[in-house]
Amino acid sequence: MPGSWVVELSWPHMLFVAKSDVFRQHIKLMSRRKTLKIWIRGILRLFEEVGIEPGSKVLDIFCATGRIAIPLAARGYFVTGVDFSPSYIAEARAKAEKRGVSDRARFVEGDARNLDKLLGGEVFDAALWLWASIGYYEEEDDEEILRLARRHVRGGGALILDTPNRDVILKEYEPMVVEKIGRYLYIYHHSFDPFTSRLRTRWDVYRVTRKTLRLVASIPVDIRLYSLHELVRMLERTGWEVDSAYGSYKLEPFNPKESRMIVVRAIAV
Repeated sequence: MPGSWVVELSWPHMLFVAKSDVFRQHIKLMSRRKTLKIWIRGILRLFEEVGIEPGSKVLDIFCATGRIAIPLAARGYFVTGVDFSPSYIAEARAKAEKRGVSDRARFVEGDARNLDKLLGGEVFDAALWLWASIGYYEEEDDEEILRLARRHVRGGGALILDTPNRDVILKEYEPMVVEKIGRYLYIYHHSFDPFTSRLRTRWDVYRVTRKTLRLVASIPVDIRLYSLHELVRMLERTGWEVDSAYGSYKLEPFNPKESRMIVVRAIAV
C-alpha cells in the first residue's frame, strides 16, 4: 500500500512481548517445585560462600515473571528485577503481592541495556543474569550489560550467570527438535553458524486440541552461544573475576565435554 510502513520486531520482542504466552509455558515448566528448589538452593549456596546473606540487595537481570526473584525475597533478600516484557513484569508484581513479599521484591520494566537509566545510582550486593538470557543480542551488547551490572554492584559483590555450554550443545546438535509443553507443541528448526557462534532457530508453535494443531506463532530466534573461556574473558574485560564454574545449579564441577550448562560466579573487582 503506498505510503504504508512496517516496523519489524526483534525476535526477543516477538517472543517475550508480542507472543509472551509462547514462552510463558517454558517459564511454568522451569518453575516446577523440584526444578526451582535446585536452582534456589544453588544460588543461595553461591551467595552465602561469599557473604551475601539475607538482607542483601540483589539485581535480577531479565527476571521474567519473578521465578527466582520472589523466592529470594521470601528468604529475606531485597530483589530488584528488570525485564522488558510488560506482561511478565505485571505477573511478577502480582505474584510478589500474593506471596506477601512486595516490600522486598520490586520489578522494573525496561531494557537491560539501559540499566543506568532504570536504576539511577542504586548499588547492589549481587546480580543475577540467568536462564541463558546472555546472547540475545550482539556480543557488544552482552559486554555492555556486564559492564553496566558491574557499575551497579559494589566492589567485592558477586554476579551469578548461566548459559548453555556451546561445546555440548553442538555435540548433541539436531536440525529439528519437537517438544510438547502443556497444550502447546514446539517444533524447533535449528541452524548453527560457526563463523559467529550463533544458533538460529525457527520456533513453530502449535496449539493442540483434541482433533487439530493450530499454528499460533513462527518466531526466528537467534542466540549467541558461548564457551566457558569466552565468558571468562568477557567478564574480565568488564570488571569481574570468575572464581568458580559449575555444570548446573546442583553445583557439580564444570565438565566441558558433558555439562550442558555453564554456571559461573564472578566477583566485582
